[in-house]
Amino acid sequence: MEDEKILQLLRTAPETGLWELTRKYGALAKAVAGRILPSHPEDVEECVADTFIRIWKNCDDVRTKDGSIKGYVICAARSIAIDRYRKLRREYNLVAADELLADSEDFTETVESLQGVADIRAMVEGMGHPDREIFLRRYFLCQSIKEISHFLNMGEKAVESRLFRGRQKLKTQLEGKEALV
Repeated sequence: MEDEKILQLLRTAPETGLWELTRKYGALAKAVAGRILPSHPEDVEECVADTFIRIWKNCDDVRTKDGSIKGYVICAARSIAIDRYRKLRREYNLVAADELLADSEDFTETVESLQGVADIRAMVEGMGHPDREIFLRRYFLCQSIKEISHFLNMGEKAVESRLFRGRQKLKTQLEGKEALV
């Protein structure tokens, strides 16, 4: 089913719309949340449910001029899972995989402070290959440097360098965009 039709159903027949949204993007949301909360399957399921509830509540703000709400699902699932991870870490003093969040924490705060996902998506889409693929896999799908380097047949140092340069470029673009606001 097309995303526009799903959004229309979310507005007019929420139960059917949520079912279609979950059917189409459930596995993706579960994969994103599962990368952040690998040893908490019950929390992953809650994050997936919260992801679709968030999209339903904000369906009027979702724009599909690019043809997909996939980006919204990824960002919402990631954000909700990171919030859950931080809450679990505080509550239970879990030994955290700090590497997962360490190099992206400041960047994530900057990204979340922007008006919408569309701006970030446009910036990421403007990156060339393989930088775009590396960035999406690292910051949106939460894959490790090792996993990315293996998938793209690149050295880990090359992936790290491209991530560093990509973050610097996006930071410059984000600062320029904030200056205009």
